[in-house]
Amino acid sequence: MSPTHSPRRGFLPADVPPLRTALMIAVAYGGFCLAVILFSSYIVSALSVSKVQLTELEFWKGIVFVAVSTALIFFFSLVLLQKVEERERELSRHREALLAAERRSVAGVFASAVAHDINNALSVFHEVVGAGATSVEPADLDRLRVALAMLDRMTRLLLQAGRDSRISDPEEFDLVSVVREMSDLARIHSRCRNCRVEVEVPERLLLRGHPGLIRQSLLNLILNAAEATGGVGHVRVRVTTESNGAVCVDVDDNGPGVPPAYRARLFEPFFTTRAHGTGLGLVSVKAAAEAHGGTAEYDISDLGGARFRIRLPARLRVG
Repeated sequence: MSPTHSPRRGFLPADVPPLRTALMIAVAYGGFCLAVILFSSYIVSALSVSKVQLTELEFWKGIVFVAVSTALIFFFSLVLLQKVEERERELSRHREALLAAERRSVAGVFASAVAHDINNALSVFHEVVGAGATSVEPADLDRLRVALAMLDRMTRLLLQAGRDSRISDPEEFDLVSVVREMSDLARIHSRCRNCRVEVEVPERLLLRGHPGLIRQSLLNLILNAAEATGGVGHVRVRVTTESNGAVCVDVDDNGPGVPPAYRARLFEPFFTTRAHGTGLGLVSVKAAAEAHGGTAEYDISDLGGARFRIRLPARLRVG
């Protein structure tokens, strides 16, 4: 049986407000000084036999009082500052422990989110291989290459997470090509195969960022939208620009939408409204948007269901 340790009492009461504590110390010090002055004056009056001797004793009494009170203040301040320093060290240890625990938690959520996205990419392999066991069309081969590139990138992300939290350097890419690519890839997934996937994009829109993260986010959102419609609804992917130059990528569906009680928690890790959901897809989408200095948002779609928007800042645009 391990020994129990009683909690250590602090030098000053933890539940007393600072003003009250300061007043207690001032009153205590004032009472001490008054007591010393009255007692020493009585002693000096009793010992002095002349006015000259009284003056001399009063002088030395003052010297002794200043020396004693200075020594008391010094030792009180020393003990108080040592206690403060000890508390600061203890708080610093707690902060370091909390940061270490948070890093471990974030790493776990990150690994789980990447594993979730790897599973989405693997699903494409299963669908293509299952549909064309004897022969594979050139278009399917292109989709497999895209899915393989996503798997390769996400595997490197997992390996990199063991070393540090940095992501690859930004590169120039055409957002429109990425949107079309991911829409085509999603169409062969079992969740989306019977949906009508509509794409509304400009002719070209060059950005500088991380196309792998955008691909990963789009595939997540399109598959989520398709599942929200029961796999037979209308999914729309649209790219627009705002008046301030920001770029918006909207994924809309005509499903039932998200109940108001759940909307504030949509981007929380492990929160899901689906029976077999992991609660990590939207975490990945939010992380990808924030890696670009943007945001991930929920709104009500004009199709009647949900709208998930990735908003990217204007500074990412090229040309």
